[in-house]
Amino acid sequence: MEEKKDVLNEETFAQDISKQELPTQENPENTDQIKSDSSNTENKSDELKLTESGEILIDNTLDVEPKVQVPLDHKAKLKEPLTKKKKIMIACIAAAVVVVLFCSIFFPCFFYFKGKIMVNDASDFNTKKTAGKYFVLKKDIVVDSDLDLTNIDSSIDLNGHNLTVNGKLIISTDSSNTINIGTKNKNSYKAKGILKANDIEINAPNANLNIASTTIILGSLNVADINNIDLSGVSIVNSSTINGANEVNIKEAIAAANTDITFTFSNCTSVNIYGKIEVENTIFENSNIVSYSSSTMHSIQLNADSTAQIYGAVDKITGGKKVAMLDNYSCPIYENVILLAIYKPYTSSFTTTNCSKVVYIEKLDTPVDLIVNEDEGSFKATCARIEGFPYVKYNFTYDGTITKNKSSGNIDDHFYDITSLLKQENGAATISISAYAVGNYNFDTLDYDSLNDGEYLYMDSDVKTITYTYSLVLSTPKNLSALRVDDKVLLSFNQVEFADFYTIYIDGVKVIETENATDTEIDITSYVDALGYHSIRITANSHSKELKTSKEAMCSYKNTEKLEAVSNIEAKYDAASKKINISFEGNENAKIYLIQYNGKIYRTTNTSFSIAVEEGLNPIGDSISIVAEGYNYYLNSNSTPVTVS
Repeated sequence: MEEKKDVLNEETFAQDISKQELPTQENPENTDQIKSDSSNTENKSDELKLTESGEILIDNTLDVEPKVQVPLDHKAKLKEPLTKKKKIMIACIAAAVVVVLFCSIFFPCFFYFKGKIMVNDASDFNTKKTAGKYFVLKKDIVVDSDLDLTNIDSSIDLNGHNLTVNGKLIISTDSSNTINIGTKNKNSYKAKGILKANDIEINAPNANLNIASTTIILGSLNVADINNIDLSGVSIVNSSTINGANEVNIKEAIAAANTDITFTFSNCTSVNIYGKIEVENTIFENSNIVSYSSSTMHSIQLNADSTAQIYGAVDKITGGKKVAMLDNYSCPIYENVILLAIYKPYTSSFTTTNCSKVVYIEKLDTPVDLIVNEDEGSFKATCARIEGFPYVKYNFTYDGTITKNKSSGNIDDHFYDITSLLKQENGAATISISAYAVGNYNFDTLDYDSLNDGEYLYMDSDVKTITYTYSLVLSTPKNLSALRVDDKVLLSFNQVEFADFYTIYIDGVKVIETENATDTEIDITSYVDALGYHSIRITANSHSKELKTSKEAMCSYKNTEKLEAVSNIEAKYDAASKKINISFEGNENAKIYLIQYNGKIYRTTNTSFSIAVEEGLNPIGDSISIVAEGYNYYLNSNSTPVTVS
């Protein structure tokens, strides 16, 4: 057993001393008496001893009153009792420990629940004090009635649980905040947990609303007014309407258990579709839509005040103030579009019916070449000119900082004088020069009245960039041009003084080195036989080591080909169906055919076509003509007539 030892205080020590006669050398008998008494402890303890500090220890394990042994000098070091000041200090320390323990429990709980409204059952949604707070589901919640969140400025953290509303979920607020429905993850919400409602009705003109992609709407979604809304991944069963949204984003598929429904966007400033809308018909009224390359839709119906820019796939487009089909689009059927702009080359077969005006969009070719010409101390960055409508402007950029827009309208104005820019350099320098052709296509400014049916519009080209190091050398050949004369393409230029011969490069490959400096008209037919634009460069050279090769002169040449006329045309009238059935043999390089009949033009990508005849008319003997329409480097074929039989 562990000994328990107490230190005697001064009072006890004095009392014990007064009761006993201390042994001395003159009285050894008392010593024997003490030893005898000590033997009666039945060996339960050794004799008491002094500590090193002189204190007396008491052994509490003894059953008899302990005897004491004191030093001969009658002195011992005693521990003093606690003072009042020390007792107050100990009490203060203990109180501080209690406060710290309380705060360590209270404050984490306070900050965790601060800003949150914990939802344990449906009644917890009835609070009206939601400013600065948001609902947090503690478990799956079922609301067996409408859930009206009118004038509640709050998001809903599903917290990984399910919220089921067996009625209508109504969200109505004038707040300008963002309302989120999903599982909160730090500062964002993610699609974890499910929102399921019979219907959802939203009216939040100043708010932004993000709904979890796991949302299931058993009935319909009706948005009366909202700033913007993200409907990515939402599943909808019945026809739904979004009216008055500033911005609608659909980044994932909107699924529908019943695809035979209508999704209507009305008075929406911007509808951006990146995913699928899996409903039979999507209607746009006074709305603007942009569908990106990853999007797919079935039928799109637009009213006369709606516009659409389509990069994705659509089965059919009906109506619309203006519709532009761009890049990777696909759509086989267009009906009743007021102004239809179609990007070439065509990505799929299509037919237009009752489209008031059809115009085409092409991307301008990137300048095939760009050089810096030096002439008597002046320097000009010059593009290999390309053709456009009605002319092509060029943007030149010097080291990415100074831009010159050549907008004079002169088709030959395809250079930029950079002399003053080079003078900013100290001595020889290497600079970067970029140029691109500027087109006239702009969707926002497309205007029905200013365009003609069949007209071409042009997008900006990609950028051509070179680096240039300047110095003085032989004069650069002037007046370089390539022209077709009869069956030959002749390259001509002015003779360069002091030059001995010329080197000609076509499409970057050295093809000709002349024998002398007087050869200034050269046949290059065999080098430019491929369709499209070709870059032609020429340098003046000398056999003398004292004269360096000139800077390059450059021009471009466009090789085109006229399409073969269509052949084997048949046009037969079927009285039963009251249609003229036309068939013909096209050619592989034609992408579209123009059929002219009775003052009307029909366009088709197919080699068979039917024209409905008005009641009471007999078309037999009428004339029909067909033209294979060219694009890029192919020219329209001659018109081929046929008589209806």
